[in-house]
Amino acid sequence: MINRFFISDQCIHGETVFFPKHVSFQLDKVLRSVVGDNVIVCDGSGTEYLVTIDQINRAKYVGHVVNTRIVDKEPSLNVHLYQALIKPDRYEYALQKGVEIGVNSFTPFTCTRSELRDISCNRMRRWKSIIRESAEQSGRTRLPVLNDLLPFSVALRSSIGMVLIPWEEEHQVGIKDVFNMVRRDELSDVSVFIGPVGGFTADEINEAKKMGSLSVSLGSRILRSETAGVIASAILLYEVGDMNTLNNQPVNSFNP
Repeated sequence: MINRFFISDQCIHGETVFFPKHVSFQLDKVLRSVVGDNVIVCDGSGTEYLVTIDQINRAKYVGHVVNTRIVDKEPSLNVHLYQALIKPDRYEYALQKGVEIGVNSFTPFTCTRSELRDISCNRMRRWKSIIRESAEQSGRTRLPVLNDLLPFSVALRSSIGMVLIPWEEEHQVGIKDVFNMVRRDELSDVSVFIGPVGGFTADEINEAKKMGSLSVSLGSRILRSETAGVIASAILLYEVGDMNTLNNQPVNSFNP
C-alpha cells in the first residue's frame, strides 16, 4: 500500500512537490523513504497526486508529480460531530474513529457536567494532527475540520442542518426514526450533539429542543461519551447508503 499524506496546495508548484517539514520527517525517520519511492499526496480538494521522490537534502524531501486522479470518497451526508469535552485520551479516540467513519467536522463544547473547561493550544495542535493522520490512514480525500471550543448554547446556535441529541432519557424516537420524518435525499447536513460523562441535564435538553433540536435514542444500553458519537455517525451514514462500497470508487484511476 502506498503511503498517503495531506499537504497544502502551496507545497505543489506545477509538477514539483516540496514536502513540508512534518511529512519530510515521517518519510525520513519513520518510513525510511529513498529516492525513487512513490507516495500519494492530497491537497484536500478531492485530487490525489502520485509523486515520486527525487531529492533528499537534509531530510527535506522533494518529488515530482507522476499522475493525478479525482477521487470521491467523502459521504453524501455531512455529519458535524459536537462532542462535549471529556478526558483527553477519550476525546482523541472520538476524533480518530469519527474521522475513519466519515465525520465532516468536530466541535468541542462545554456544558454543565463537562469534566474539562478549557483546551490548551498544544492540545488543539495534537488533536488536529490526530485528525490529519487518521484521514491519511483511512483514505479520506478531504480533511475534517476541528473547530474552536464553544459553550453549549453557542454551539447550538452554530449548528448546521438537522440537529440530533442522543439522550438516554429519550424513549420515543430512535435515531433511525429520523429517516421516517425526512427523505434521505433531502438531508445534506446533520449536527450530532454528544454529552459528557454523566450526560446532558434536563434543562440542556429542553434548551436544545426549544431551538429546534431533536432528542433521539441510541438503544437500551448506555454508551460511553466517546463511543456514542461514533455509533450515531455510523448509523446516519449507513442509512444514507454511505457504507455501500460501490459509492466510493475513484472517478479515474492512476495509470499503470
